Amino acid sequence: MTESTPDVKSACILPNLIAFLVLTPQPAQSNHKHVYKWRHAMPYCETIEINAKPEIVFSLYSDIRSWPQWDREVSSVEIAEGLVSGAQGWLQPREGPRTKITIQDVVYPLQFVAVSQLIGCVIMFEHRLEATTVGTRVLHGLYFKGPTGFLFERLLGPVLSRGLPETLKGLKQAAEAIRIP
Repeated sequence: MTESTPDVKSACILPNLIAFLVLTPQPAQSNHKHVYKWRHAMPYCETIEINAKPEIVFSLYSDIRSWPQWDREVSSVEIAEGLVSGAQGWLQPREGPRTKITIQDVVYPLQFVAVSQLIGCVIMFEHRLEATTVGTRVLHGLYFKGPTGFLFERLLGPVLSRGLPETLKGLKQAAEAIRIP
């Protein structure tokens, strides 16, 4: 049995409700069909529908040097190992300091998480794709995890989440411009 990701619509229901938890089915280790583990609260998230297959959208994620072309929030980025779990690099936002990032939870062509260390917590930028009948539903979300997460969520959450809609529009435009022969 393969692992599946949660429905992206369900991850954004009541996005400002911090206590919202997402269930992720895990491969069964017992007689039960699925064993569920609690994921995280994701108070800041946005979704968009893209008229392109998940593989096309994920190819834009995999082409790391193209991020600044479709994401106005990114000035430059370098992840030498590419988009693989455990890869490390940096991201320079248009505003703010250059930030070290680590890539986690890469499941081609469905998801990846970019993680950045803060004082006493990590900020996690989640990217999820779900195939639909007309293309792909994309979710971009961010959350803070750790003892000081609540503080950084209040300080940085609104600022960082402000760019999510424009980033998704740029991703949509880039993905829908790709033509497959």
